[in-house]
Amino acid sequence: MEKFQLKRILKQLLAIEDHLEAGLEDPIDSPLCIDCLQEKHIPLLEILSSECISGVCYTGKAKELMNKIFSFTQTLKSNVKNPTEETIKDLLSQARDLRKQVYSLIQEDNNDKTIYIEP
Repeated sequence: MEKFQLKRILKQLLAIEDHLEAGLEDPIDSPLCIDCLQEKHIPLLEILSSECISGVCYTGKAKELMNKIFSFTQTLKSNVKNPTEETIKDLLSQARDLRKQVYSLIQEDNNDKTIYIEP
């Protein structure tokens, strides 16, 4: 179940990255899609990371990372309404870093031959 949850979180981080990048690349023709971020990606990422923290994820490493991601959702919420270019760059950097960490965990899980039995 953890790997499934991590993949879902990875997808939301990718979507957030994509929206932030689009807002930087062409802010006039492709402005930051605040509604999409606020109404879809941030809430879903918040829910998925909370579920992982509360029991879906069984490794300490995953739960620790989920705490960081949950904290990131709070930062996003408070900064996404009227962000400056610098704020968008900072959020993009954070999202990219978190995505890479999630991807790393998924890769570790692919290499792990331990059989986990969920309760």
